[in-house]
Amino acid sequence: MESSLRTDAVQSGDPAAVANERPLHYVNTQIEDIYRRLDAMIPVEMIPALEAMVLYLVQCDPVPSTERELAKSLTELRKKFKISPRKAQLLHTYRRMFATGTIARCIGVEQVLTTKASKSMSGVLVVTVLTSPYPSVNGGKKQKFTCEWNCYFCPNQPGQPRSYLRDEPAVLRANQNQFDPILQFTERCSTLAANGHPVDKVEVLVLGGTWSSYPLDYRTAFCRDLYYAANTLWDYEKVRGKLSVRKPKSLFEEQILNESAYTKIIGLTLETRPDAICPQEIRRLREYGCTRVQLGLQHTNPQVLKKINRGHGVEEAKYALRLLKDNCFKMDLHLMPNLPGANPTVDKEMFQTVLYDPNLQVDQWKIYPCEVTPWTVIKKWFDEGSYIPYGEDDLRQVLIYAKSRVHPWIRLNRVIRDIPSNYILGGLDAPNMREDVLATMRRNGLRCRCIRCREVGDISGLNQIDIQQKHAAKNQHLLALSKPGGSHNIRRVFRKFGVEQAQKAALRSRANREGVLARRTSQQLAATAIIKRRIYKASHGTEYFLSFETPDELIIFAFLRLRICDTPGTVFPCLEPCALIRELHVYGQLVAADTRRNWFSFKTATNFSSAQQHRGFGRRLMADAESIAARSGYKKIAVISGVGTRGYYRRLGYVLNPDGNFLIKQLPFPYLYYLRYFGCIICFISVFFYVLDLLFNSKYDHHH
Repeated sequence: MESSLRTDAVQSGDPAAVANERPLHYVNTQIEDIYRRLDAMIPVEMIPALEAMVLYLVQCDPVPSTERELAKSLTELRKKFKISPRKAQLLHTYRRMFATGTIARCIGVEQVLTTKASKSMSGVLVVTVLTSPYPSVNGGKKQKFTCEWNCYFCPNQPGQPRSYLRDEPAVLRANQNQFDPILQFTERCSTLAANGHPVDKVEVLVLGGTWSSYPLDYRTAFCRDLYYAANTLWDYEKVRGKLSVRKPKSLFEEQILNESAYTKIIGLTLETRPDAICPQEIRRLREYGCTRVQLGLQHTNPQVLKKINRGHGVEEAKYALRLLKDNCFKMDLHLMPNLPGANPTVDKEMFQTVLYDPNLQVDQWKIYPCEVTPWTVIKKWFDEGSYIPYGEDDLRQVLIYAKSRVHPWIRLNRVIRDIPSNYILGGLDAPNMREDVLATMRRNGLRCRCIRCREVGDISGLNQIDIQQKHAAKNQHLLALSKPGGSHNIRRVFRKFGVEQAQKAALRSRANREGVLARRTSQQLAATAIIKRRIYKASHGTEYFLSFETPDELIIFAFLRLRICDTPGTVFPCLEPCALIRELHVYGQLVAADTRRNWFSFKTATNFSSAQQHRGFGRRLMADAESIAARSGYKKIAVISGVGTRGYYRRLGYVLNPDGNFLIKQLPFPYLYYLRYFGCIICFISVFFYVLDLLFNSKYDHHH
């Protein structure tokens, strides 16, 4: 595989582009390969030393709860046992010792040994898989393209799906698993579980080419295999015992099984083009279980779109957005500043348009500044000097312009695309640009109000504050907020977040030189949350963004998107007339819904005491949305639900409708609301006549 890719690259005229590509360390051809590597995670000769190290960590008083404390403990242990284990190896050993009853559960150790904890801090675990560059079904005839269009900025590397480069992290994993959806999903989930994340609620992001350009049979089989992989993820004990694992069933059957599976797919995101959206495609998306669609608009300037050979205009995007939102989908939009034909002024106008044009309102953005890469037409322009991207300083100002103006109901998922430097020939080559932009904004007194910068699971987004749970001598849970690089201005930060004044002794403590201990737990912080209601017009409808936030609006705990539209039911008759709940999301550390199962091997169930999930935010937002819908005259309300969350909505009284797989609930007549309304009117009339009577009597008495 490796040699063929390099040969193709040389033939394409870009031999230097793959000169520094990383070799594939392994290639999985079957599930057994994945489990074999997991079993080999810990060499047998290391087991006694690892068990002793875990026992030491569990018995520490206090238990290490920060990266610094863990590093200090591990330094001593490495000197003693002459080994340098990875955190995943220690966590794997901890779980086996807990499962066999050797040690008691220690949440502090679980937390500190979790690798890249932020991956499950947004309430779900995102797993990215890629479609094949040469799609076929059951070994049949292969299709030689993954996108019918030829946008001039888009790389077309041989052996890779269109627009993706082999050394990008998710693409590299896909190559190692031969683009097989089952292998990709299984390896990624098992790796995340081994690193300490609860693989319970998974949102699958499907990338690669243009989804609508793939054969219909391939699309159906790909989605079926994703649900099958989730349903059979924990059957590896059968694989180890060389027992047969069942074959995939139909897409519909696998979806039904996933409703009660341990690993539930709670959302499926597919990406396509605006001009590929039509009623037939909408129906197919719901058959796959798709809940979110990523649309590549790229720009709003017609001249720029024409120059890059995009093949559609802004009107097609507006039509697609309305059709998707009227059928309850969540919407992401891709935007690309610094394209050929653009300049900082044109790009600022683009952001101004997507912010304030009601027909271009979406839920999430991905901002991809254009970068010159091999296998593109713009590379030729760059080499000729006819395309020169504008400078990094100008781009930073454009991004600051966008981030400082973004609406609080939009989430900026991405600001810079993670393209490896060996591919970048021109344009931005600064993967940490988002952090630079935030730092510049802070210095200038600006802040980003997007959801990602405010979510409780990433409270550090505003001031680069790392949040970890500490345990005081009296087993009191405290929040340790530390600012990398020093503790200056920490009191102002605390006041900004509404946290009580910290003890002066903590500031003087050497152990807390980079931070202070606050007396408020995240539960206490959540107790201050109030519901916020924001209303805006979007795509010929009214959107309600309901959220639980702190009173200063700096931290968001949960939100719901309710749509009241003019034309529901244009594709699915069951949605007419119907209020639409397009999204419900509770932020904070992902908490497994089922924590009763025994732990074995790399399987985990997180139940951190500081987590915000399962605390009633979702139910309260649903009740508020239902009340708004009823007062607006609607007799029923629908939810676009991922397959894995159907059970949650059923418990709230929703019923699955097979026409589009929406969950629908009949709404009672809002008697109480109208009683209060008419009561207020009666009171007003009574007061009016009472005042009128007083005035009349006063004049009568004066006359006599």
